[in-house]
Amino acid sequence: MRDVGRYRVEIQPLDVKAFFSLPKANVGNVVESPSERLKSRMVEIKKRHGELINKVRKIGSELKLAYNAIKLNVPLAFYELIEMNASVEEVEKDLWSLLNPSWSLLKLTTEL
Repeated sequence: MRDVGRYRVEIQPLDVKAFFSLPKANVGNVVESPSERLKSRMVEIKKRHGELINKVRKIGSELKLAYNAIKLNVPLAFYELIEMNASVEEVEKDLWSLLNPSWSLLKLTTEL
């Protein structure tokens, strides 16, 4: 065993508060006044990826409940109100597969 010295440690109470907020995003209204072409494209995307959009909205709704439960110090909400059974990894993978072709196209057009 190593030779270990003893030291007096004084413990002081420390009042610490952390502030955080949940960003508010209205994904349905990203563009204030879209053109007709953009509107039709958005309708097409909603039809094609409606299931993914609903999954993201469900996760956002549960996130909002969880945030409020933490903020308002109501831990029982995690047992009674919040299901948290959505596969976030699956939704993330679907989002990346949706965004990657668009991202590649965007990078291609900005490089020209």
